[in-house]
Amino acid sequence: MKLVILDGHSNSGKSLARRFIYSKYKSDAILLDRFTPSNWVFSYLRGKNNTKEILEFEKIFDSIFKPTVIILYCDTLEAEKRSFDKGDFLEFSIDDEKDAFNMYFEISGYSNIIKLDTSNLKVEELARKVMDIIE
Repeated sequence: MKLVILDGHSNSGKSLARRFIYSKYKSDAILLDRFTPSNWVFSYLRGKNNTKEILEFEKIFDSIFKPTVIILYCDTLEAEKRSFDKGDFLEFSIDDEKDAFNMYFEISGYSNIIKLDTSNLKVEELARKVMDIIE
């Protein structure tokens, strides 16, 4: 059984991909939608420093479960359009979130991080790309 963490900035397609995969594919993978990457990013953007605790946890978690971390991202204007279409309120700008995720990549305790651009992908294509990574 595989453990997969789907994470990334707001409106990058995490929940959409997870829901579609569970509804259309037969997979024994466990998909987590937002986890420690988002915890670190949003704590950082709120001015809190929990880096030590998160990195210690990630190293232990990684050594036990060996998760695949898929960081979803898309063009800023696309993310803002998705947010508008859903009526979402964004606490931080997409660019600030992206910058913080890039800082996170430099320090993360996970050994298997893959970035996936969702800018021009329909949900079916996104789900297939995720499944290709985890199969």
